[in-house]
Amino acid sequence: MQDGTPVTVLMATDDKDPIRGKPRRTYVFAYGKQDKLLRRFYSEIYQPDGTVKKRTETFTNVQLNPNLDERLFAFVPPPGSQPFKPAAFPPAPLVPSLPENPPEVPDSLRFPTNPDTSSAICCNRRPLSCV
Repeated sequence: MQDGTPVTVLMATDDKDPIRGKPRRTYVFAYGKQDKLLRRFYSEIYQPDGTVKKRTETFTNVQLNPNLDERLFAFVPPPGSQPFKPAAFPPAPLVPSLPENPPEVPDSLRFPTNPDTSSAICCNRRPLSCV
């Protein structure tokens, strides 16, 4: 029972910590049996240093589709704020230029070529298109 509402409780855990023999994380959700809306959330998360972070959130006066003023959802920037303008993309990195007389590539490192067309042949034996 949460806030006078009968609830269904769901608990989820992950793998057990091999040292403690207990789950590393435990989450507990309490949902209204009739409306299925979340009423309470609880978590325990064990930290590597042995401490436990516990968190409980309780929701009261839970309503489905209440009439709310649209102004509750209007974004009003804080006074003095300015729109964010992302910087332009950084300039393209400089590509080193080839020397005037590049070294000859040994035949062992060359692509096989089709002697009829002198085009390179890909690994699946189809010519590579060089456009």
